[in-house]
Amino acid sequence: MKTDNYDSFLLPECNVSLVASSRLASHGTSLLNHWIDINRCGRQTIKQLVTIIPISLLLVQVPMPTTQAVPLIQCSNVSFQPQTIFAVGRSPYSITLGDFNGDDNPDFATANGGSSRIVSVLLGNGDGTFQPYATIAAGDSSFSIIAGDFNSDGNQDLATTNPIPNDVSVLLGNGNGTFQPHATFDVGDTSFSNSITVGDFNSDGNQDLATTDTYSNTVSVLLGNGNGTFQPYATFAVGASSNSINVGDFNGDGKQDLATANSEANDVSVLLGNGDGTFQPHATFAVGGFPSSLTVGDFNSDGQQDLATAIGSAVQDKVPVASAVSVLLGNGNGTFQPYANFAVMDGPYFITVGDLNGDGKQDLVTANTSTDTVSVLPGNGNGTFQPYATFAVGRSPYSLTVGDVNGDGKQDLATSNTFSRSVSVLLNSCTPGVVPDNTAPSTEVTYTPSDLSKPIQITAKDLDSGLGSIAISSANNAKVTIPSFQPGTKNPVAVTVKPIDPSRNLSFQVRLTDQASNVSTSDLATLTRNPDKPIAINSLTKVIQQESLVQILNSTLGLNYLQLSVNGTNFRTGRLVDNEVRVIDISSTLKVENTLTFKGLGKPNSTALIWIREPSTP
Repeated sequence: MKTDNYDSFLLPECNVSLVASSRLASHGTSLLNHWIDINRCGRQTIKQLVTIIPISLLLVQVPMPTTQAVPLIQCSNVSFQPQTIFAVGRSPYSITLGDFNGDDNPDFATANGGSSRIVSVLLGNGDGTFQPYATIAAGDSSFSIIAGDFNSDGNQDLATTNPIPNDVSVLLGNGNGTFQPHATFDVGDTSFSNSITVGDFNSDGNQDLATTDTYSNTVSVLLGNGNGTFQPYATFAVGASSNSINVGDFNGDGKQDLATANSEANDVSVLLGNGDGTFQPHATFAVGGFPSSLTVGDFNSDGQQDLATAIGSAVQDKVPVASAVSVLLGNGNGTFQPYANFAVMDGPYFITVGDLNGDGKQDLVTANTSTDTVSVLPGNGNGTFQPYATFAVGRSPYSLTVGDVNGDGKQDLATSNTFSRSVSVLLNSCTPGVVPDNTAPSTEVTYTPSDLSKPIQITAKDLDSGLGSIAISSANNAKVTIPSFQPGTKNPVAVTVKPIDPSRNLSFQVRLTDQASNVSTSDLATLTRNPDKPIAINSLTKVIQQESLVQILNSTLGLNYLQLSVNGTNFRTGRLVDNEVRVIDISSTLKVENTLTFKGLGKPNSTALIWIREPSTP
């Protein structure tokens, strides 16, 4: 009976007693009589590949902190250098960030609307500057653009929505900043598709596309084939005049959902995904005005995805107010709490998420088309936001993106300026400030369950204020070595623990303190002596092809399992009964000469008698 690999330890090599090894002739049948003796090392008779030890390790791992360390240096304000302008083609309505030539420097691509039928690509130099733009032919009236990998070749591709012909253009990247001629794929009829997003809606590992169909109050979903082509679109109903779309997982089921901003209905639609490319009927949630754009984030740090929309004309408590963003906190089940509005500069058309002051809390940014500005609302991490700060950009910024374009570890902004045919880049110039270290030190335990000669290693580290002290407590049968280190070091410190007497139990506990007096105490780690389950492994070579039956006699008490590997193919007897004979036919795996490896699991000094013989012939 063939089985899967038997799960067991591989322990250090030593010698084992070979009780008998002889070739017998009886009734025309060739027999190889061989004893496997699971025994303690020390009786020198014959060297074989045998491993045995009467002690195994049961070690309780020291727990790792559940929260990531907050960087010591973060910004105490939100600030940007004056904009730098980079020319692009006419009417850049949308911008996306990518790495189109594979040099690890962020690049930009814009969708250029009207009759230009192009996208503009600006390759980044990695210092916040960009090479002169190159134009790539695309579909008519390109309006929205997004980067992806639609043919799974590792090169970033582009996709644009083309509202007038109602299709999308897909430009496959060559990986050097150039693109193949675009291919077009239809979306909903008379739809005016003006927003696009990328996801994997049928869970096949291929990237799919979804677009808003503004005039038909639907979204179109195009499932990707993984080779740069897409299946015919399917439409799903949403609210009136959907003009922005985004992907999330709003009910936490691991299946990708969609959300749209619906400008005429003053609401957002949420379509929960079924994981097969289809969606449940949309549910709507009111926002505080006419939403022109939508983004997804976690604004109250509860692990549930939230929504935020840009509102050009807002209402708060039935009272008209200036422009705002509406924030809807998610409940984690596909529903959302009532919206809250937060003021921004007049004319917000586009909204996105970033962390622009490095505090680990998500901020909101809007591109304000009518005032040629961007507004930054620093998040408080509880679903509320601080008053906005405003920064000047080019004329009519219809879209923006967030990324670190100069490699300084701070997130920068870039807008596509429709009327000035340009991209504005705002490099983050926020002032670093020291924040408290509230994160405990961490420990990692490394040990080799099969080798008691190798000590247990404890790696202690603190990347914030640095390690202050290391203490080992509750030590039993433990020889502890703590190297000297400079207090405040951020380098890992390796502590070793080794049993004084390998035949006895060992236990210890680790207590770390950092320079900010944060303390981390591990669970009690134990090494226990377990004499009941040693392992023995024997290998036999040059077994001839005719010897195809293996007969096993569990001749003494205590042998629990025996696994046989023939030329790498594994067989297992199952649990052995004392004094019972088992027969295994291995003829299907035999070659001219064969290597048989026996792995036994049981008590010390237990034995098995093995016969390998030819089948009887009539």
